[in-house]
Amino acid sequence: MVQKNKQGFFKKNICFVLLLMILSIISISLFAYIIYNRWNTSYDQGANETQQEINKEHVEIVNFEGNYDRSSQMIKLRWSYVRNQATVKSVKIYLGSQELVTVTSYRSYEFSREQYGIPTGNNTFILSIEQSDGTIIKQECNVFVDYVLSATQSVIDSQGLSKVTLTYQYMENHPVEAPRMILLDSDISYLSTYDAGTNIISKENGIVTVQTTYGIEWNVYQAKGEVNEQYSIRWSFKDISDSMDFTVNWNADSVLKSQSKDKE
Repeated sequence: MVQKNKQGFFKKNICFVLLLMILSIISISLFAYIIYNRWNTSYDQGANETQQEINKEHVEIVNFEGNYDRSSQMIKLRWSYVRNQATVKSVKIYLGSQELVTVTSYRSYEFSREQYGIPTGNNTFILSIEQSDGTIIKQECNVFVDYVLSATQSVIDSQGLSKVTLTYQYMENHPVEAPRMILLDSDISYLSTYDAGTNIISKENGIVTVQTTYGIEWNVYQAKGEVNEQYSIRWSFKDISDSMDFTVNWNADSVLKSQSKDKE
């Protein structure tokens, strides 16, 4: 009789029993998840603390950067680092695998491209810090050295013309194409510009010196009143995506007088 009553109870309350079982499973799963998560968090914190302790034993390089100045052909490197608990034995700068200089007592260093034979194009410098325990900490920085090493401009006025010459240098193993001259001032009274040629002046110690000349033909009738004018020139090296600008002071009257004298 009791057995029948139990069976009857379960039949009547089957939904309640199933719900109770599901809630029990969820509770057990949630409890297991909480226990696992607490253990995993504790493990991660311990691992992070251990890593932080390890990091404190070593130098940390905060930054390492540099730049190149074409006008002076100088490269300047700057860096900073935190010693933490480490003792710094030496600080050196490398270009690839080549050691350039020891800079243990410095946080920046400026040096001549020519003196150290730094090639044009992209250069990867390495800051190498050696600790007293022999551990070496390194960081890289890239410095781009312009393919055109230097450039100067000269102008000769004669017979209603101006001959504008750019003298420039590049490394023999990184040649560049002759630049194009562009007049940047649209209100200057000139008739035309033309390419007067490019000539190699010298090759010495891997450096090539070149001169490119352009002519400017002036409009002598409109130029009479343009005394002590200025005009701007851009030399564009299309193959290496480089350019440089110059400003020229000129006297239109002197150009016209030179022309008249030559005609006489």
